Amino acid sequence: MNYNIIFNKKLYQIILMLIIGIFIAIFFTINKEYWKQFESLKNNKYRLIVNKLLIPISVVLYLGVVALPMFRDIPYIKRNSYVVINDAVVVQEVTDGGLLGLFKTIIVSYNDDEYELNVLKTVGEIEEGDIVKVTYLPNSEYAVIEKITESKDN
Repeated sequence: MNYNIIFNKKLYQIILMLIIGIFIAIFFTINKEYWKQFESLKNNKYRLIVNKLLIPISVVLYLGVVALPMFRDIPYIKRNSYVVINDAVVVQEVTDGGLLGLFKTIIVSYNDDEYELNVLKTVGEIEEGDIVKVTYLPNSEYAVIEKITESKDN
């Protein structure tokens, strides 16, 4: 499996979202005409400032929570050196989360440690108790999950 393509695709998506967010934040921060159309903001300078700052604050949060961990993983992506866990046991199968279910997470156990990872790709139908191979980035915790064997209960 070509992990480099999978992880680079996510990196490019994050960079694109960050660039779009920065342009939107700049546009709405400096555009006075846009804000004039809202009656509730015309006479309340405090509300106007708060509304103008919401988008830049969101971009900064995205940078800190999503983009920076992925940027710290760039050396790992370039060297193709990922963290690999063979024979991990699925504690909680892949679940949708986040806004509108856009993010998928999984919890796996290995050597009495549990790892909650962000799933980019799964290979095989993964259920609780299955033995999987986990390949992930250490900072952003984006992972590719490959099924090795089925759970002993099946």
